[in-house]
Amino acid sequence: MLEAPVIGVVGTAKNTGKTTTLSYLILHAERRGLRIGITGIGYDGEELDNITSLPKPRLYLPSNTIVTTSEHCLPISTAKYDVLERTGIVTALGEVLILRITQPGLVVVAGPNRKGTLATVAGKMKNIGVDILLIDGSLNRLAPMAVAEKIIFTTGAARNIDIGVLAEEMKTIERAFSFQANDRELPPPRSIALLEKSKTSNLALISLLDKDDASTVLENLTDKTECLYIPGLISAFAVQNLIERLPKSCPGIILAGPFTLLLVGEPLVVLSLVESFEKKKVRISFASKPQLIAITINPFYPKPTGTAFAAAFVDKNEMMSQMHGAVGTPVFNVNEEKGDTLFSLCTRKPSEGFPLKGDSMLT
Repeated sequence: MLEAPVIGVVGTAKNTGKTTTLSYLILHAERRGLRIGITGIGYDGEELDNITSLPKPRLYLPSNTIVTTSEHCLPISTAKYDVLERTGIVTALGEVLILRITQPGLVVVAGPNRKGTLATVAGKMKNIGVDILLIDGSLNRLAPMAVAEKIIFTTGAARNIDIGVLAEEMKTIERAFSFQANDRELPPPRSIALLEKSKTSNLALISLLDKDDASTVLENLTDKTECLYIPGLISAFAVQNLIERLPKSCPGIILAGPFTLLLVGEPLVVLSLVESFEKKKVRISFASKPQLIAITINPFYPKPTGTAFAAAFVDKNEMMSQMHGAVGTPVFNVNEEKGDTLFSLCTRKPSEGFPLKGDSMLT
């Protein structure tokens, strides 16, 4: 590989299999003799789930792994390491350090929590030299995941024991990633821009969050405006207010990426917004777009038993069946390894395409 792929693993909730998915990717990278880089957004990796007190997998990192974590996490990590760089990036858990693992062990990963600083750390790790870079993320910390080139979502019964609801959520997430990347040259992402064939007008806004923002955009539209570029955040209310009055001469909206849609709210809110675009025939595209390459599922959930919790499971076959029925993205059960298809998706070039559902690791 000439360029290290950057893979984001996004958990939709605690205990949906994110750590297990990351561990699976680490294992297969190590088997291939690849040098692994791993960073995260915020804090994860506690030994016990701090809500249910059930055992929770931690990241076991092999020697020569390059990892970023915050300084205060080091005393509770068991791996031995050398400090390669102090980044100067400070989190609530101390300064973010770049380490090289010298003796395998468990590591608490707690990296930067902003897109800019995460991109900086990712660049530093690539310069040190890694063959694959993994980013540990979650649904409530989505914005920085725009740094990733490929995305794996993890979901499971710990989010909702209603399998049908989980399948519909993943269907919505897949739809958010279905819009194409825009191929036109865009201005720097400092403000909302009105794009014409040979002219760009910038507004004193970066996000579209309320009715006033929508009104400001509409007041500045002309019959020559071809599309809007919104590099910041959006709200469902503001966007729906905008597209209700958007003239036919401006049929396109360019968003920063699919995470902009997912940050609007719960999947059902996102679905409603997407359907509004389609109803009004508004073309949506993205300034940049990571690939959604896989979904992993976990039948486990913590079942309340009086004052405590016990491990419980939904029907794994029914979960797999409903997921396959809802999405075209390859689906894998993180607890049953039957091949290395998931890892191959991480290193596959976009031009090589993706396997059919029947080629998934677990069907």
